[in-house]
Amino acid sequence: MRILIVGDLSSIWLDKLLSRLIPLTNHSFFILDIFRAQYLPATRLKETRLIKLPEKGLRKNIFHFISSLKSILILLFSTRFDIIHIHFANPLLYFFLPLLKLKSRKILVSLYGSDFYKLSPKQYRRQEVIYNASTKITVTNHRISEDFLKCFPLLRPKIVICRFGLSILHEIDQVEGDSVKAKSILKFPHDKIILCIGHSANVREQHPEIIAQLRRLPDSLKKRLLAVLPFTYNSFAVLYNKVDHDMKASGINYVILTKHLSDRDVAALRLSSDIMLNLPISDQMTAAMLETLYAGGVVITGSWLPYDKLDAEKISYIKIDRMDELPQKLEDVFERHSMAKPVVDAAHNKTVIGKLFNWNECIEDWRELYSEKN
Repeated sequence: MRILIVGDLSSIWLDKLLSRLIPLTNHSFFILDIFRAQYLPATRLKETRLIKLPEKGLRKNIFHFISSLKSILILLFSTRFDIIHIHFANPLLYFFLPLLKLKSRKILVSLYGSDFYKLSPKQYRRQEVIYNASTKITVTNHRISEDFLKCFPLLRPKIVICRFGLSILHEIDQVEGDSVKAKSILKFPHDKIILCIGHSANVREQHPEIIAQLRRLPDSLKKRLLAVLPFTYNSFAVLYNKVDHDMKASGINYVILTKHLSDRDVAALRLSSDIMLNLPISDQMTAAMLETLYAGGVVITGSWLPYDKLDAEKISYIKIDRMDELPQKLEDVFERHSMAKPVVDAAHNKTVIGKLFNWNECIEDWRELYSEKN
């Protein structure tokens, strides 16, 4: 089968999924990034140089308009596909839907979470047209499924759970769970508590709001910290400059990671992170959070996030209801850390996450999605 993936070429999720799916099938996968107007066979994903997207303003609007026109031409002159699979349901794809339907007999949609939550009524109406045109709609967990069906109850027969696995878990095991060795890999000081703030350079991560709360910590605790901010993915200069300025004023030593990290480096970051702050506005289930829990770290996250699956499995982590609760929670964690008392059940976390997010298990759901009977 010829399968077209409509999605973001910079997506780590797509990269990991396709690298495992392609060897297991006889299908020919292609990727179209509409907002970059880049089209290529999926086998060339790793060797492709991404076009950098403008950050904002008129230049961004013009760039997207021209890219959209180019993408329309790419679709018009391409051979028909057996399946077109939309990864991330951007409401703007509503305008491409007639052409997508013309080029394939079957359309699939995969929701990532942030493409569903907190949209405007107009965006929901556009998405509904896309959903109605699809054969199957995949979600990554039951919480998103339940929330989706509250809005679109008639689409229940189309819903399928397809989870993404976590390849970094194997890399974490390879570093043998040695946090001292992990800190050496990244050149982090061994005598500091490593506080990882978020996982990407995205405004949804709420970096400025988090830093504002960190400034309320006692100076005695600030001195014990090294804050690490991963900006290796989705980085824009405006946010970087804002975060850099705020961290300088916080009184906390920090490092902003901007260079690409290998899988081994990512594993080292997870093992180094004594505490991770995962407090985005919305989220499906951040890989960085799961990997940190697997590596034995403490995660502080928001009660507003859809992690019911983790709660059902009794995963051990810390929740806050409001951002202003963060300083006190951190002080509690520091106190237990100083007294060498366990903050989370690290052994249980590792066992459960290893079972739930093993790629060998997760990939079968995706392979089944492309079978002829579906």
